[in-house]
Amino acid sequence: MQSVYLKVLHCGATRGRRVRLAHDVNGAKNLIIDPEFSGTSIVVVGSFNPAIFHPSWLISCGVEPNVDSESIKVDVVHQEVSRFDVDGTSYFVNQDRLQVLTESAPWVHILDKVSRIVLELLPHTPLRAFGINRDVHFRVRSPEARIELGRKLVPLEPWGEFGAQIAGQPPSDPGGLLSLTLRGAEKDGDFSVTKNVRVEPSAKIQQSDGIYMQANFHYQGPDDGASSEQVSRKLQDKFQFRINEAESIFEQIMRIS
Repeated sequence: MQSVYLKVLHCGATRGRRVRLAHDVNGAKNLIIDPEFSGTSIVVVGSFNPAIFHPSWLISCGVEPNVDSESIKVDVVHQEVSRFDVDGTSYFVNQDRLQVLTESAPWVHILDKVSRIVLELLPHTPLRAFGINRDVHFRVRSPEARIELGRKLVPLEPWGEFGAQIAGQPPSDPGGLLSLTLRGAEKDGDFSVTKNVRVEPSAKIQQSDGIYMQANFHYQGPDDGASSEQVSRKLQDKFQFRINEAESIFEQIMRIS
């Protein structure tokens, strides 16, 4: 798909106002196993115009720093979808979703950027939900340790003959857990929160000793939608809390691996 270059300098009626973060967050905690790959993203669900999203717009509005062209990669900017990277932050926008992702701590940087976009640049955009996502890829002691972890999470005994068949497969062609997701739910003010935690073999770590874990916290707004101020305030209030919760879950799995 061909990229379309748009230089948009208008930053909305609230240009000059700066969002103040609700918490002073200096960095990420050290997990008991250092991940090979690690990332955090925020997704906002609403009604967006992807064509206005471009690095030049975010830089001119102070969301992103004024970096050289080597720190910018534009895949596509189009009325249906925009996708680009600026100085280590990845943006994906379609007509109903804005996703901002980073693989570099401190994770709070993307909270600042998303808050500025929804509160300063797009204060009247209809919003419905948002999500906070944390994911890691880490190594265990050996391929056998990965199989053992899968069988702790999903024991083979309840599967009867099928489980026995998997248990009897040779180490060169082991069977077992491909993907496991646990879901929880709670209420947080006007938002309904769904928690989804996924565990599966890592697709990024090439040897057979990698584990992938993702924690997703989905905040669904009221039936009549949520204002940019509601979303920004809830994000600022809960972002680090959910990151800490995700990493506590990851460490529980790391301990039994």
